[in-house]
Amino acid sequence: MRELFDGEHSFRVESLGEGRSRLIQSESLGEGRSRLIQSESFSGLLAGLLLRRYGADTEAGFQAVNEALKTRSETLTATVDADSVAA
Repeated sequence: MRELFDGEHSFRVESLGEGRSRLIQSESLGEGRSRLIQSESFSGLLAGLLLRRYGADTEAGFQAVNEALKTRSETLTATVDADSVAA
C-alpha cells in the first residue's frame, strides 16, 4: 500500500572489460569483467517495522540472486570463450 510500505528495487550492470563500452567511469576490473549494482530503498510508515522483521531474509535473498547471476554469467562466458578457441 502506497505510503505504508514502498520499495524501489534496481539493477545496473556495468561492462568494464577492454574494448567494451563503459556505462560510467570507474576503475578497470580487467578484460571481460562486469559489475552488478543492486539496490533497494524502502519508505513508508511500516518500513522500519517490516525491515526489522524481514530485512535479514530479504538481504539473504538479494545475495542469493547476486550469486546466481554471477554463476550464470561466468558459465556463459566460459562457454563463449571455449567456442571461440575451438573456431
